[in-house]
Amino acid sequence: MYQITNLKLKLLYKFFSKIFLLVLTLIIISLISIFILINTSKPSNDGELIINQILDSVSIKKDQWGIPHIEAKNQHDALF
Repeated sequence: MYQITNLKLKLLYKFFSKIFLLVLTLIIISLISIFILINTSKPSNDGELIINQILDSVSIKKDQWGIPHIEAKNQHDALF
C-alpha cells in the first residue's frame, strides 16, 4: 500500500510540474508579446512629413514630459 501512495505522489508531482511549466511558458510568451506590441505601436518622433494642405512650414517639438509644442507661421497651419 505504501508503494501505491508513493507512486501516486510521483505521478501527481510530474503532472503538476508539467502544468506549472506550461503556465509559466504561457505567461512569458504573453509578456514578451505585450512588450513587442507596446514598443511597435509608439509613434515616430523623428522625421519630416509633407502635407499639401499646409501653407508654410510647421515644427512640432516635444518637451521633456512628451507634450507637443507647435510652431507655425500662421493660424491655419497651427490648427491643422
